[in-house]
Amino acid sequence: MGNKDELKLREKIENYEKVIRLVENSEEEINYQDKIVQDILGDLLGRYQPDSQFGKEIFKLQELVWEAKQYKDMRLMEVSQELKDGLKKLKKEEENYKEDNLWD
Repeated sequence: MGNKDELKLREKIENYEKVIRLVENSEEEINYQDKIVQDILGDLLGRYQPDSQFGKEIFKLQELVWEAKQYKDMRLMEVSQELKDGLKKLKKEEENYKEDNLWD
């Protein structure tokens, strides 16, 4: 690997780190929005009789929102792990490159 390859590798590592931070920040924002939605639905459930038709629909909506949140959380966790694994692989590659060039 030449100096150009080393720079490309370093750039890839920096990009992975940026994307990981972006995913983490996005996750915080999405969780905040999820809490707002849950608060609104909880407030609506408190205002209407649970046995009324509207109350039943709100409850169904709340269940759907919960299922969507679970799916979203699972996917975010998977994506985050894939990115971290990719970063780990790139850092190992960089470490190997530096060790190889130590003897040159």
